[in-house]
Amino acid sequence: MLPRTTPWRLFRRADSPVWWARRTYRGLKERASTGFVRKTDAERLVDRWNRQAADPVHAASQTTTLGQAVGRWLAEISPRISAATLEAYTTKAGQLNRVLGVKTPLGEITAQRIDGYVDERKTTYTCPVHRSNDPERRREPCLPRSCAKRVTDSTIHKEMQVLQWTLTLAKRRGEYGGDPSIASHSAKYIPRQRWLKVDEAEALYARIRERFGEDRAAHFAFFLGTGSRLSEARRARSTDVQTRNVNDACVTVVHLHGTKTRKANRVVIVTTVVGPWLERALEHAPGQGSDPLFHSWPNLQRDIRGACADLGIPAAGPNDLRRTFASWHLHAGVERSLVAAMLGHTSTAMLDRVYGVHTVDTRAALMTEFLWHAPASTPGAPSVTKASASVIDLDAERHRRRG
Repeated sequence: MLPRTTPWRLFRRADSPVWWARRTYRGLKERASTGFVRKTDAERLVDRWNRQAADPVHAASQTTTLGQAVGRWLAEISPRISAATLEAYTTKAGQLNRVLGVKTPLGEITAQRIDGYVDERKTTYTCPVHRSNDPERRREPCLPRSCAKRVTDSTIHKEMQVLQWTLTLAKRRGEYGGDPSIASHSAKYIPRQRWLKVDEAEALYARIRERFGEDRAAHFAFFLGTGSRLSEARRARSTDVQTRNVNDACVTVVHLHGTKTRKANRVVIVTTVVGPWLERALEHAPGQGSDPLFHSWPNLQRDIRGACADLGIPAAGPNDLRRTFASWHLHAGVERSLVAAMLGHTSTAMLDRVYGVHTVDTRAALMTEFLWHAPASTPGAPSVTKASASVIDLDAERHRRRG
């Protein structure tokens, strides 16, 4: 037999002019002040409380905790995503449980509560020494990359995405009656546009080879030759590189065993744009046969950035090498959908937003037949000689004329 539950009923205490309400909820007696002196106002409030209590969704939102809802969402998406992506989502969900409270009922997650979460995360240090706020720990060595750095707006945006997806699933299950969009957070996300020019790539390859050896340089060349992700390069075998006969042409392909998206497990056709880089990678790769092509490189990002610092060029990381792979192919005139497929993307959206970087020179090179040259007699027209570039930067020209 279920414990007894009764609706809210008004009463007034002898020592107070304020109306109170009482009820029995699952066998336990509860009292709450309405805060009203006028009985009509108190009745309206108690009626609303009773309607909410009679609503099964409202009742479920008071018994379903954030930890339970997050656990169900992670369990639902786990068969559809890679282990690395699941680990990342689990980390984001852990922050939600830590700050909002793993035992917090979903019904108590309001817009004000979420605003408080965002404010707290913006003041959180990523370095554990600073995050502890313990003066005694200030003497301990910090993590150089995260010391004194706060959580970024982009990280908070990702955490809010996890919360929104969790609330959406809970709403579909009848465990949450609010609007999941209260967890939306507009992050100031500015995609990186760093990519390597050919001379930068050559100098960086030589510097990595000098400092870290041929196997590390081969690993670096493999990123440029295939556009692979970190995990895909770790899984690469020499047997994944094959030669096929397509329309009486000899084509070299590389099978990348990706798991991040549904198109990540793909075959990349090696073009003349990056063929020499793949050739270097295969020539100096330590692994053969069914063994991994490359040894583990735990400090890959730090080493590449250090080599960039040695050369005095802007820092680059593994994703910048993928961006380089994409940019080189776009500059060569390869169709965007084909480049997106080689990167393992399901559409050209990420290519348009992040990976496909054009300069004025490369755009002009692809638009040669459409270029317009101002006649020399045109007032204010820039002079064009054989020794100078025959490309007009229209933005700079407009700025010059206005100034």
